[in-house]
Amino acid sequence: FSNREGPVVANTELRGDGGTEADADGNYGRTVQVDLQLSKAGPTGSAPMTYRTADTLAVCCENDPALVETLAQWQGYSLDRYFLHQLNDPVARRTASYKPLFPTPCTVRHALAQYCDITSPVRKKMLPKLAQYATDPQERERLYFLASQDGRDEFTSWAATPGRTVVEVLEKFPSVRVPFASFLELVPRLMSRDYTISSSDKVHPDTCSITVKVVREPKEGGDSSRKVFGVCSNFLLREGKSARVFVRPSTFTMPAKPSVPIILIGPGTGIAPMRAFLQERRHQRAALGADAVGDTDLFFGCRRRSEDFIYEDELMEYTRDGTLTNLHLAFSRDGSGNVAGEKRYVQHVMEETAQAARIWTLMSQRGAHIYVCGGTKMGQQVKATVEKIIREQGRMSAKKASAYVSGFQESGRYVQELWS
Repeated sequence: FSNREGPVVANTELRGDGGTEADADGNYGRTVQVDLQLSKAGPTGSAPMTYRTADTLAVCCENDPALVETLAQWQGYSLDRYFLHQLNDPVARRTASYKPLFPTPCTVRHALAQYCDITSPVRKKMLPKLAQYATDPQERERLYFLASQDGRDEFTSWAATPGRTVVEVLEKFPSVRVPFASFLELVPRLMSRDYTISSSDKVHPDTCSITVKVVREPKEGGDSSRKVFGVCSNFLLREGKSARVFVRPSTFTMPAKPSVPIILIGPGTGIAPMRAFLQERRHQRAALGADAVGDTDLFFGCRRRSEDFIYEDELMEYTRDGTLTNLHLAFSRDGSGNVAGEKRYVQHVMEETAQAARIWTLMSQRGAHIYVCGGTKMGQQVKATVEKIIREQGRMSAKKASAYVSGFQESGRYVQELWS
Protein backbone atom coordinates (compact mmCIF):
# COMPACT_ATOMS: atom_id res chain seq x y z
CA PHE A 1 0.00 0.00 0.00
CA SER A 2 2.93 2.30 -0.68
CA ASN A 3 1.41 3.79 -3.83
CA ARG A 4 1.13 7.50 -4.48
CA GLU A 5 -1.57 9.56 -6.12
CA GLY A 6 -0.17 10.83 -9.42
CA PRO A 7 -1.89 13.56 -11.44
CA VAL A 8 -2.96 12.51 -14.95
CA VAL A 9 -1.83 15.34 -17.22
CA ALA A 10 -2.86 13.80 -20.56
CA ASN A 11 -4.98 10.94 -21.86
CA THR A 12 -4.50 10.71 -25.63
CA GLU A 13 -6.05 8.40 -28.22
CA LEU A 14 -3.26 6.92 -30.36
CA ARG A 15 -5.07 5.10 -33.15
CA GLY A 16 -5.17 6.64 -36.60
CA ASP A 17 -8.92 6.10 -36.82
CA GLY A 18 -9.43 8.11 -33.64
CA GLY A 19 -10.64 5.14 -31.62
CA THR A 20 -13.80 3.20 -32.42
CA GLU A 21 -16.38 1.02 -30.70
CA ALA A 22 -15.50 -1.72 -33.19
CA ASP A 23 -12.78 -1.72 -35.84
CA ALA A 24 -12.74 -3.65 -39.11
CA ASP A 25 -12.00 -6.88 -37.24
CA GLY A 26 -14.82 -6.37 -34.74
CA ASN A 27 -12.39 -5.53 -31.94
CA TYR A 28 -12.83 -2.59 -29.60
CA GLY A 29 -10.56 0.00 -31.14
CA ARG A 30 -9.06 2.16 -28.42
CA THR A 31 -5.39 2.55 -27.52
CA VAL A 32 -4.46 5.44 -25.27
CA GLN A 33 -1.33 7.06 -23.93
CA VAL A 34 -1.69 8.14 -20.32
CA ASP A 35 0.82 10.68 -19.00
CA LEU A 36 1.28 11.01 -15.24
CA GLN A 37 3.22 13.72 -13.43
CA LEU A 38 5.31 11.66 -11.03
CA SER A 39 7.13 14.69 -9.63
CA LYS A 40 3.85 15.76 -8.01
CA ALA A 41 2.79 12.28 -6.86
CA GLY A 42 2.25 11.94 -3.13
CA PRO A 43 1.77 14.43 -0.30
CA THR A 44 3.16 17.95 -0.43
CA GLY A 45 6.78 18.06 0.72
CA SER A 46 7.50 14.38 0.02
CA ALA A 47 10.43 13.31 -2.12
CA PRO A 48 9.47 13.22 -5.83
CA MET A 49 8.73 9.84 -7.38
CA THR A 50 11.32 8.94 -10.02
CA TYR A 51 11.78 6.28 -12.70
CA ARG A 52 14.33 5.05 -15.20
CA THR A 53 13.78 4.59 -18.92
CA ALA A 54 11.36 1.69 -19.63
CA ASP A 55 10.80 0.88 -15.95
CA THR A 56 7.45 -0.63 -14.98
CA LEU A 57 4.61 1.53 -13.69
CA ALA A 58 2.23 -0.40 -11.45
CA VAL A 59 -1.25 1.10 -11.50
CA CYS A 60 -3.66 0.49 -8.62
CA CYS A 61 -6.84 0.42 -10.65
CA GLU A 62 -10.46 0.74 -9.54
CA ASN A 63 -13.61 -1.12 -10.49
CA ASP A 64 -16.27 0.52 -12.64
CA PRO A 65 -18.37 2.74 -10.30
CA ALA A 66 -21.58 1.60 -12.01
CA LEU A 67 -20.74 -2.05 -11.30
CA VAL A 68 -19.97 -1.22 -7.66
CA GLU A 69 -23.34 0.51 -7.36
CA THR A 70 -25.13 -2.49 -8.90
CA LEU A 71 -23.40 -4.99 -6.63
CA ALA A 72 -24.18 -2.94 -3.52
CA GLN A 73 -27.83 -2.62 -4.54
CA TRP A 74 -28.16 -6.40 -5.04
CA GLN A 75 -26.52 -7.21 -1.72
CA GLY A 76 -28.05 -4.39 0.30
CA TYR A 77 -24.73 -2.73 1.19
CA SER A 78 -24.69 0.92 2.29
CA LEU A 79 -21.92 2.34 0.13
CA ASP A 80 -21.17 5.44 2.20
CA ARG A 81 -20.98 3.60 5.53
CA TYR A 82 -17.54 3.54 7.18
CA PHE A 83 -16.14 0.35 8.71
CA LEU A 84 -13.00 -0.92 10.46
CA HIS A 85 -11.59 -4.31 9.51
CA GLN A 86 -9.91 -6.05 12.44
CA LEU A 87 -9.24 -9.50 13.88
CA ASN A 88 -12.14 -11.00 15.81
CA ASP A 89 -10.28 -12.89 18.53
CA PRO A 90 -11.73 -12.03 21.96
CA VAL A 91 -9.57 -14.56 23.83
CA ALA A 92 -6.13 -13.40 22.72
CA ARG A 93 -5.81 -10.73 20.09
CA ARG A 94 -2.90 -11.60 17.80
CA THR A 95 -2.48 -8.02 16.69
CA ALA A 96 1.27 -8.36 16.25
CA SER A 97 0.95 -11.09 13.60
CA TYR A 98 -2.38 -10.08 12.10
CA LYS A 99 -2.27 -8.40 8.71
CA PRO A 100 -5.44 -6.58 7.65
CA LEU A 101 -6.76 -7.22 4.16
CA PHE A 102 -6.36 -3.53 3.32
CA PRO A 103 -6.17 -0.18 5.13
CA THR A 104 -9.27 0.81 7.12
CA PRO A 105 -11.32 2.64 8.26
CA CYS A 106 -12.81 3.34 4.86
CA THR A 107 -16.24 3.33 3.24
CA VAL A 108 -17.90 0.30 1.72
CA ARG A 109 -17.72 2.07 -1.65
CA HIS A 110 -13.96 2.60 -1.26
CA ALA A 111 -13.39 -1.07 -0.37
CA LEU A 112 -15.46 -2.45 -3.27
CA ALA A 113 -13.92 -0.04 -5.77
CA GLN A 114 -10.26 -0.29 -4.80
CA TYR A 115 -9.63 -3.55 -2.96
CA CYS A 116 -12.11 -6.24 -4.11
CA ASP A 117 -11.65 -8.06 -7.41
CA ILE A 118 -15.35 -8.35 -8.20
CA THR A 119 -14.81 -9.13 -11.90
CA SER A 120 -12.44 -12.07 -11.39
CA PRO A 121 -13.64 -15.49 -12.62
CA VAL A 122 -15.58 -17.32 -9.92
CA ARG A 123 -13.65 -20.13 -8.27
CA LYS A 124 -15.26 -23.50 -7.67
CA LYS A 125 -14.45 -23.46 -3.95
CA MET A 126 -16.36 -20.18 -3.65
CA LEU A 127 -19.72 -21.71 -4.61
CA PRO A 128 -20.43 -23.66 -1.37
CA LYS A 129 -19.73 -20.48 0.58
CA LEU A 130 -22.21 -18.57 -1.56
CA ALA A 131 -24.72 -21.40 -1.16
CA GLN A 132 -24.76 -20.83 2.61
CA TYR A 133 -26.32 -17.42 2.03
CA ALA A 134 -28.95 -18.49 -0.53
CA THR A 135 -32.49 -18.16 0.85
CA ASP A 136 -34.01 -20.00 -2.12
CA PRO A 137 -33.63 -23.81 -1.61
CA GLN A 138 -33.37 -24.48 -5.35
CA GLU A 139 -30.61 -21.91 -5.79
CA ARG A 140 -28.78 -23.32 -2.77
CA GLU A 141 -29.01 -26.84 -4.16
CA ARG A 142 -27.82 -25.70 -7.58
CA LEU A 143 -24.74 -23.96 -6.17
CA TYR A 144 -23.81 -27.03 -4.12
CA PHE A 145 -24.23 -29.20 -7.22
CA LEU A 146 -21.97 -27.01 -9.36
CA ALA A 147 -19.30 -27.26 -6.65
CA SER A 148 -19.58 -31.05 -6.40
CA GLN A 149 -17.73 -33.79 -8.26
CA ASP A 150 -20.93 -34.70 -10.13
CA GLY A 151 -21.33 -31.10 -11.26
CA ARG A 152 -17.79 -30.74 -12.51
CA ASP A 153 -18.68 -30.75 -16.22
CA GLU A 154 -21.50 -28.25 -15.77
CA PHE A 155 -19.28 -25.96 -13.73
CA THR A 156 -16.71 -26.07 -16.51
CA SER A 157 -19.22 -25.30 -19.27
CA TRP A 158 -21.29 -22.74 -17.32
CA ALA A 159 -18.65 -20.94 -15.27
CA ALA A 160 -15.02 -21.82 -15.97
CA THR A 161 -14.90 -21.81 -19.79
CA PRO A 162 -16.94 -18.62 -20.30
CA GLY A 163 -15.12 -16.91 -17.40
CA ARG A 164 -18.23 -16.12 -15.39
CA THR A 165 -17.43 -13.55 -12.69
CA VAL A 166 -18.45 -13.27 -9.06
CA VAL A 167 -20.89 -10.51 -9.96
CA GLU A 168 -22.41 -12.59 -12.76
CA VAL A 169 -22.96 -15.51 -10.38
CA LEU A 170 -24.71 -13.23 -7.89
CA GLU A 171 -26.90 -11.98 -10.74
CA LYS A 172 -27.91 -15.55 -11.64
CA PHE A 173 -28.62 -16.44 -7.99
CA PRO A 174 -30.53 -13.40 -6.68
CA SER A 175 -31.45 -14.99 -3.34
CA VAL A 176 -27.80 -15.02 -2.27
CA ARG A 177 -27.18 -12.26 0.27
CA VAL A 178 -23.62 -12.29 1.58
CA PRO A 179 -22.87 -10.26 4.73
CA PHE A 180 -20.37 -7.56 3.88
CA ALA A 181 -17.65 -8.83 6.23
CA SER A 182 -17.96 -12.31 4.70
CA PHE A 183 -17.88 -10.86 1.18
CA LEU A 184 -14.54 -9.18 1.93
CA GLU A 185 -13.07 -12.52 2.94
CA LEU A 186 -14.68 -14.35 0.02
CA VAL A 187 -13.46 -12.35 -2.98
CA PRO A 188 -9.80 -11.96 -3.95
CA ARG A 189 -7.97 -8.66 -3.63
CA LEU A 190 -7.80 -6.33 -6.61
CA MET A 191 -4.17 -6.36 -7.70
CA SER A 192 -2.17 -3.61 -9.38
CA ARG A 193 -1.55 -3.87 -13.13
CA ASP A 194 1.92 -3.42 -14.61
CA TYR A 195 2.70 -1.30 -17.68
CA THR A 196 6.15 -0.83 -19.17
CA ILE A 197 6.83 2.91 -19.19
CA SER A 198 6.97 4.26 -22.75
CA SER A 199 9.10 7.32 -22.02
CA SER A 200 12.68 8.13 -21.06
CA ASP A 201 13.55 9.75 -17.75
CA LYS A 202 16.39 11.58 -19.49
CA VAL A 203 13.88 13.38 -21.71
CA HIS A 204 10.86 13.52 -19.37
CA PRO A 205 12.18 13.38 -15.79
CA ASP A 206 8.96 14.66 -14.19
CA THR A 207 6.36 12.87 -16.32
CA CYS A 208 6.08 9.26 -17.46
CA SER A 209 3.93 7.77 -20.21
CA ILE A 210 2.23 4.38 -20.47
CA THR A 211 0.69 2.92 -23.62
CA VAL A 212 -2.57 1.07 -22.98
CA LYS A 213 -4.75 -1.13 -25.19
CA VAL A 214 -8.28 -0.78 -23.81
CA VAL A 215 -9.65 -4.31 -23.40
CA ARG A 216 -13.30 -5.00 -24.24
CA GLU A 217 -13.35 -8.45 -25.78
CA PRO A 218 -16.19 -10.97 -26.25
CA LYS A 219 -16.18 -13.81 -23.76
CA GLU A 220 -16.47 -17.44 -24.75
CA GLY A 221 -19.87 -19.08 -24.63
CA GLY A 222 -21.69 -17.71 -27.67
CA ASP A 223 -23.37 -14.73 -25.98
CA SER A 224 -21.99 -11.67 -27.77
CA SER A 225 -23.29 -9.34 -25.05
CA ARG A 226 -20.83 -10.80 -22.51
CA LYS A 227 -17.45 -9.12 -22.69
CA VAL A 228 -14.15 -9.08 -20.84
CA PHE A 229 -13.70 -5.52 -19.63
CA GLY A 230 -10.08 -4.92 -18.67
CA VAL A 231 -10.37 -3.42 -15.18
CA CYS A 232 -7.27 -1.24 -15.41
CA SER A 233 -7.38 -0.27 -19.08
CA ASN A 234 -10.99 0.90 -18.81
CA PHE A 235 -10.19 2.66 -15.52
CA LEU A 236 -7.38 4.56 -17.27
CA LEU A 237 -9.61 5.34 -20.25
CA ARG A 238 -12.23 7.02 -18.07
CA GLU A 239 -9.82 8.45 -15.48
CA GLY A 240 -9.30 12.18 -15.93
CA LYS A 241 -7.62 13.40 -12.75
CA SER A 242 -5.25 10.97 -11.05
CA ALA A 243 -4.24 7.37 -10.46
CA ARG A 244 -2.51 5.56 -7.60
CA VAL A 245 0.83 4.27 -8.87
CA PHE A 246 4.28 3.04 -7.92
CA VAL A 247 7.40 2.19 -9.93
CA ARG A 248 9.07 -1.21 -10.31
CA PRO A 249 12.49 -1.87 -11.89
CA SER A 250 12.28 -3.44 -15.35
CA THR A 251 14.37 -6.00 -17.20
CA PHE A 252 14.44 -3.54 -20.10
CA THR A 253 17.66 -1.59 -19.60
CA MET A 254 19.70 0.16 -22.25
CA PRO A 255 23.22 -1.14 -22.98
CA ALA A 256 25.81 0.49 -20.71
CA LYS A 257 27.70 1.68 -23.80
CA PRO A 258 25.63 3.87 -26.18
CA SER A 259 27.72 2.57 -29.09
CA VAL A 260 26.18 -0.91 -28.80
CA PRO A 261 23.56 -1.59 -31.53
CA ILE A 262 20.05 -2.52 -30.43
CA ILE A 263 17.36 -4.51 -32.23
CA LEU A 264 13.84 -3.68 -31.04
CA ILE A 265 10.87 -5.98 -31.72
CA GLY A 266 7.57 -4.64 -30.41
CA PRO A 267 4.31 -5.02 -32.34
CA GLY A 268 1.14 -3.37 -31.04
CA THR A 269 1.46 -1.92 -27.55
CA GLY A 270 4.71 -3.90 -27.27
CA ILE A 271 6.22 -0.76 -28.75
CA ALA A 272 6.03 0.90 -25.30
CA PRO A 273 9.60 0.24 -24.08
CA MET A 274 10.91 0.71 -27.63
CA ARG A 275 9.48 4.23 -27.67
CA ALA A 276 11.29 4.91 -24.39
CA PHE A 277 14.54 3.60 -25.87
CA LEU A 278 14.13 5.76 -28.97
CA GLN A 279 13.65 8.86 -26.85
CA GLU A 280 16.86 8.02 -25.00
CA ARG A 281 18.76 7.21 -28.22
CA ARG A 282 17.87 10.64 -29.60
CA HIS A 283 18.99 12.21 -26.31
CA GLN A 284 22.30 10.31 -26.51
CA ARG A 285 22.90 11.41 -30.09
CA ALA A 286 22.32 15.05 -29.11
CA ALA A 287 24.59 14.83 -26.06
CA LEU A 288 27.40 12.59 -27.38
CA GLY A 289 27.21 13.02 -31.14
CA ALA A 290 25.61 10.73 -33.70
CA ASP A 291 28.83 8.75 -34.31
CA ALA A 292 29.00 7.74 -30.64
CA VAL A 293 25.60 5.99 -30.71
CA GLY A 294 25.09 2.56 -32.21
CA ASP A 295 22.56 1.48 -34.81
CA THR A 296 18.92 1.08 -33.81
CA ASP A 297 16.63 -1.23 -35.78
CA LEU A 298 12.91 -1.49 -34.99
CA PHE A 299 10.45 -4.17 -36.12
CA PHE A 300 6.88 -3.02 -35.55
CA GLY A 301 3.60 -4.58 -36.61
CA CYS A 302 -0.13 -4.01 -36.32
CA ARG A 303 -3.29 -4.94 -38.21
CA ARG A 304 -3.82 -1.99 -40.52
CA ARG A 305 -1.73 1.09 -41.13
CA SER A 306 -4.77 3.39 -41.28
CA GLU A 307 -6.22 2.09 -38.00
CA ASP A 308 -3.71 1.00 -35.38
CA PHE A 309 -0.26 2.16 -36.49
CA ILE A 310 0.33 3.92 -33.18
CA TYR A 311 3.15 6.47 -32.92
CA GLU A 312 3.46 6.60 -36.72
CA ASP A 313 4.47 10.27 -36.82
CA GLU A 314 7.07 9.80 -34.09
CA LEU A 315 8.62 6.78 -35.78
CA MET A 316 8.79 8.55 -39.13
CA GLU A 317 10.53 11.49 -37.45
CA TYR A 318 13.04 9.17 -35.77
CA THR A 319 13.75 7.67 -39.20
CA ARG A 320 14.30 11.08 -40.76
CA ASP A 321 16.64 12.38 -38.05
CA GLY A 322 18.72 9.19 -37.90
CA THR A 323 17.66 8.01 -34.44
CA LEU A 324 16.19 4.95 -36.15
CA THR A 325 18.67 3.30 -38.49
CA ASN A 326 16.03 0.99 -39.93
CA LEU A 327 12.26 0.79 -39.45
CA HIS A 328 10.64 -2.47 -40.57
CA LEU A 329 6.85 -2.68 -40.68
CA ALA A 330 4.36 -5.52 -40.92
CA PHE A 331 0.62 -4.89 -41.39
CA SER A 332 -1.05 -8.25 -40.96
CA ARG A 333 -4.45 -7.34 -42.45
CA ASP A 334 -3.56 -4.78 -45.13
CA GLY A 335 -2.49 -7.31 -47.74
CA SER A 336 0.22 -5.10 -49.22
CA GLY A 337 3.34 -7.23 -49.60
CA ASN A 338 1.59 -10.28 -48.15
CA VAL A 339 1.23 -13.66 -49.77
CA ALA A 340 -2.42 -14.06 -50.82
CA GLY A 341 -4.52 -15.23 -47.90
CA GLU A 342 -1.64 -15.05 -45.41
CA LYS A 343 -1.03 -12.61 -42.56
CA ARG A 344 2.34 -10.93 -42.35
CA TYR A 345 3.88 -10.46 -38.90
CA VAL A 346 7.16 -9.04 -37.63
CA GLN A 347 8.83 -12.47 -37.59
CA HIS A 348 8.13 -12.82 -41.32
CA VAL A 349 9.92 -9.53 -41.99
CA MET A 350 12.85 -10.61 -39.80
CA GLU A 351 13.46 -13.79 -41.79
CA GLU A 352 13.62 -12.00 -45.15
CA THR A 353 17.08 -12.44 -46.66
CA ALA A 354 18.39 -8.91 -46.16
CA GLN A 355 17.01 -8.53 -42.63
CA ALA A 356 18.18 -11.97 -41.55
CA ALA A 357 21.72 -11.23 -42.74
CA ARG A 358 21.76 -7.90 -40.92
CA ILE A 359 20.40 -9.37 -37.68
CA TRP A 360 23.11 -12.04 -37.74
CA THR A 361 25.84 -9.46 -38.41
CA LEU A 362 24.64 -7.23 -35.56
CA MET A 363 24.49 -10.21 -33.19
CA SER A 364 27.70 -12.02 -34.14
CA GLN A 365 30.04 -9.16 -35.02
CA ARG A 366 28.78 -5.99 -33.34
CA GLY A 367 27.52 -7.15 -29.95
CA ALA A 368 23.91 -6.10 -30.47
CA HIS A 369 21.27 -6.37 -27.75
CA ILE A 370 17.80 -7.65 -28.71
CA TYR A 371 14.59 -6.56 -26.96
CA VAL A 372 11.20 -8.21 -27.50
CA CYS A 373 7.90 -6.99 -26.04
CA GLY A 374 4.34 -8.16 -26.69
CA GLY A 375 2.19 -11.28 -26.52
CA THR A 376 3.61 -14.61 -25.41
CA LYS A 377 2.83 -16.33 -28.73
CA MET A 378 4.55 -13.57 -30.68
CA GLY A 379 7.57 -13.79 -28.38
CA GLN A 380 7.85 -17.53 -28.92
CA GLN A 381 7.62 -17.12 -32.69
CA VAL A 382 10.20 -14.32 -32.72
CA LYS A 383 12.62 -16.45 -30.68
CA ALA A 384 12.10 -19.36 -33.08
CA THR A 385 12.81 -16.98 -35.98
CA VAL A 386 16.01 -15.72 -34.35
CA GLU A 387 17.16 -19.32 -33.88
CA LYS A 388 16.35 -20.02 -37.53
CA ILE A 389 18.39 -16.99 -38.61
CA ILE A 390 21.33 -18.20 -36.51
CA ARG A 391 21.08 -21.71 -37.99
CA GLU A 392 21.02 -20.47 -41.57
CA GLN A 393 23.28 -17.41 -41.37
CA GLY A 394 25.71 -18.85 -38.84
CA ARG A 395 25.62 -22.37 -40.30
CA MET A 396 24.84 -23.96 -36.95
CA SER A 397 22.87 -26.97 -35.85
CA ALA A 398 19.50 -26.44 -34.16
CA LYS A 399 21.04 -27.37 -30.81
CA LYS A 400 23.90 -24.87 -31.16
CA ALA A 401 21.55 -22.12 -32.35
CA SER A 402 19.32 -22.64 -29.32
CA ALA A 403 22.37 -22.54 -27.03
CA TYR A 404 23.54 -19.36 -28.78
CA VAL A 405 20.26 -17.61 -27.96
CA SER A 406 20.35 -18.95 -24.39
CA GLY A 407 23.80 -17.39 -24.02
CA PHE A 408 22.38 -14.07 -25.16
CA GLN A 409 19.60 -14.34 -22.60
CA GLU A 410 21.95 -15.23 -19.75
CA SER A 411 24.20 -12.27 -20.54
CA GLY A 412 21.25 -9.85 -20.74
CA ARG A 413 21.60 -9.34 -24.46
CA TYR A 414 18.24 -10.94 -25.36
CA VAL A 415 15.47 -9.52 -23.16
CA GLN A 416 11.76 -10.37 -23.35
CA GLU A 417 8.70 -8.95 -21.62
CA LEU A 418 5.70 -10.98 -22.71
CA TRP A 419 2.08 -11.32 -21.63
CA SER A 420 -0.65 -13.85 -22.33
